[in-house]
Amino acid sequence: MTKEQINDLQECALMAEIGEDKDCSTCSCNGCIAENQSNLTANEYQKAALRTANSENLEDLLLNGVLGLCGESGEVSDHIKKWKFQGHYLDKEKLLNELGDVCWYIAVLAKALETDLETVMNLNIKKLKNRYPNGFEAERSINRED
Repeated sequence: MTKEQINDLQECALMAEIGEDKDCSTCSCNGCIAENQSNLTANEYQKAALRTANSENLEDLLLNGVLGLCGESGEVSDHIKKWKFQGHYLDKEKLLNELGDVCWYIAVLAKALETDLETVMNLNIKKLKNRYPNGFEAERSINRED
């Protein structure tokens, strides 16, 4: 933990003791956001999630992110497969937890690419609007250029 993070963490603790909230948007400790989880923005989620990344090295984050994303996506797929074809119960709570893990790895990948989740999400919506300006159309899906 850096000196700045320690100072911010101490300031957060002191303010909490006197019943005041600190502006977490510029806080480096990430503890405030992690503690107050209601209605997180995508970027607040990313900041809180990255508290648990085990490296700040961008190459490590990239490799961990892509391998983890593949693994977690596989777990989601396996759960659906077992429900659909093997008679297992569809455990929605388990699926939600796995989707949370998918989100964590996407947050890590975005950090590795030196961007934030809101940028990733906005770029995706822009792409979808260009591809399907009137909503999904099978014809546009079949005959798309990209």
